[in-house]
Amino acid sequence: MQTKRKFLIAVIVLVAAVILMAGTFAWQQMASKLNEFIGHKTGITGRDDFNPKTGMKDVYVENNGETEVFVRIKLKERMDLTKNTNITDPWQAHIYESSPADCGHLNSANKYFHDYFTWEMGGQKWYMPSDGSSPIVQDTGIYNSSTPGAKQTPAVQFIKAADYLSLSAAAQEAFVGWIYDTDGYAYWSQPLAKDEATGLLLHKVNTDSSLKGTEYYYAIDVIFEAVDIEDIPMWTQGAPSVDGSGATFPEATATGKAVINKIASFATQPEEDDEDDEDEADEIDEIIDFDADIDEESEETEEINEAAEPEESEESEESEVTDEINDTDNEPESEENSEDTAETVIEEEENNDGETAEADGTPEEAEED
Repeated sequence: MQTKRKFLIAVIVLVAAVILMAGTFAWQQMASKLNEFIGHKTGITGRDDFNPKTGMKDVYVENNGETEVFVRIKLKERMDLTKNTNITDPWQAHIYESSPADCGHLNSANKYFHDYFTWEMGGQKWYMPSDGSSPIVQDTGIYNSSTPGAKQTPAVQFIKAADYLSLSAAAQEAFVGWIYDTDGYAYWSQPLAKDEATGLLLHKVNTDSSLKGTEYYYAIDVIFEAVDIEDIPMWTQGAPSVDGSGATFPEATATGKAVINKIASFATQPEEDDEDDEDEADEIDEIIDFDADIDEESEETEEINEAAEPEESEESEESEVTDEINDTDNEPESEENSEDTAETVIEEEENNDGETAEADGTPEEAEED
């Protein structure tokens, strides 16, 4: 067993006794027990709508939880035709033999159960959904399509597990009803959705008129079980109870395991996974958008840089033009300076010539004197 894995399962055990004594027809609820296995409750309600006046005993399962579940029910019975107390005959699981309602079981006195107590199985009924506050509900109310809030159970078929496995895949998926295995477990053929109910497994128990005025005892033990998709191994591997009773959750037969796995394949994808996928997709989109924004910003930056480069070129050209203008402005000044310098030289030369002439003229004047 995988001890690290979180298991979820609820097993509801209902013991309903049929007590027929001194010619009276009376059914009595004897005991009710809830065995919980590792994990928390699946949220199913075992419906045992029993009417002692009519013999109606509608057995089905309602899903009050938040997720779809898989359901199986076992009906066990025992009988004593000599007394109505201190019954020692063992419980025997009802199985589908010649018909769903006839299992061919004998009690310790070699009396056939269903020679005296005949079952009516399947059918449909209108029911009032429970609020999920109790694991076992017994409702004797009469409802119909005009009753506000009432729902109708689906029509059902019955088939042996081996015969079911021989059907085509399409026929298996289309089958709606109870699949009976040889250990007495009847498997609901589809995942049971939230707020839905299975079809009727048992509908009515009829008492044979030969028992009138005699003492006898007949009882039916109804065991409701449900698991979610993660805890299918609780059926295929078995599991111990955690209620301290020492009971063990029964492991399915090889045929039962094949049926369980087939039904499990019809499970819908959990909504949480879809939400996670959507969240991951949103995160990816956000990352892509973020990358796109970065690319756009990078492109804008490049465009800005490209736009800035011509301005620098223009500034360089303007600088070169300014330098040329300055050079041009400086050239005339140099020429003027050169001219000024030349004029100064010429003037100095002229002055020198004049001085020379003056110097030369003094002797002549002296000579003339």
